Amino acid sequence: MYFIKKEINDLNSYVLDGDSYFHLDTLENITCEEYSLMLEKAFDNKDEAIKQFCLSIIEEKARLLTIDNEIARLTELKNKRKRKIESITNIIRNNCDSNIDFDIFKLSFRKGVDSVVIKDENLVPEIYKQEVLSYKINKNNLKKVMKDKDVPGVMLLKGKKSVIIK
Repeated sequence: MYFIKKEINDLNSYVLDGDSYFHLDTLENITCEEYSLMLEKAFDNKDEAIKQFCLSIIEEKARLLTIDNEIARLTELKNKRKRKIESITNIIRNNCDSNIDFDIFKLSFRKGVDSVVIKDENLVPEIYKQEVLSYKINKNNLKKVMKDKDVPGVMLLKGKKSVIIK
């Protein structure tokens, strides 16, 4: 990983919330001016501060990737456990016909609920079909129109500029 100054790590612990910053750990609130003073105090050179923030972003993205990989691993483990439970449940369902009272729990069965499976929607008689009416708003057209005029019920939100670190 990269060497990131302690001051940057401290500054990164603050999150902008409206017109003030709050510390993620201590929940301390400070004004934007106080945050700017902390930033100026931590760095003599603005470029060095930006470099340190960029390094911090790179490191956080690496941590996020690690977290995403762990989530994927745990999700797969969870799915394996679910499949195992379903498999064992099917074994019980196929090999047991009556309720059983064990000492620590009871095994019982409930009649299954019927469900309808549509094999070919075109073959279903019209009497069983229900018409559904829906609308979709074309946001791309609205975006083009709203550059010149206002449209009632719609607001054009200016996007944030992208920060790219390569």
